Amino acid sequence: YATGKGLYCVMRPPGVSPEKIALNDDYQAFLLKVWDIVSSHIRLRNNGKVMFELANEPINILGPDGTYAGSGDGHFQNMQLYFQAIIDKIRGNGAENIIWVPGLGYQSQYAGFAAHRFTGNNIGFAIHVYPGWYNSDAEEDPKENITGSIKMVKRISPAISYHFCFFITTGSTAFAAI
Repeated sequence: YATGKGLYCVMRPPGVSPEKIALNDDYQAFLLKVWDIVSSHIRLRNNGKVMFELANEPINILGPDGTYAGSGDGHFQNMQLYFQAIIDKIRGNGAENIIWVPGLGYQSQYAGFAAHRFTGNNIGFAIHVYPGWYNSDAEEDPKENITGSIKMVKRISPAISYHFCFFITTGSTAFAAI
């Protein structure tokens, strides 16, 4: 319906990623199944107004050192392997839709992708920006929070940000202002 009205749509699986993900885990198997079905669908595959966001807000991934984290070279290496398998599944079905890959840390951490790139075309990053929420203080200038951890993304790939919310804290209460 939406594309028929001229809108562009970003599709993603329901819900959010588990707090901890790992190569070949149940969540990756779920994502592979979802994207196999979606990217094979005749009305979605190669629809120029439908884009695929591979997952919503992964936080930590198991690194080769056996620890879970949202940053670090080995963790981004595994993040690349985790989502490259899904990209390959989509492309194997003949779908050339734009793919938006999430970062770690609720989609706020991307620096490691400079060294661990995805292969293929029409691939970018889905960025979620929550100034005042992660690693920031609402009383400080949010510009560094917005640009600091995602600055390199614009140098290597297109990006989309459609989750954008300022969090303001007063005492022990947090308020969201969209």
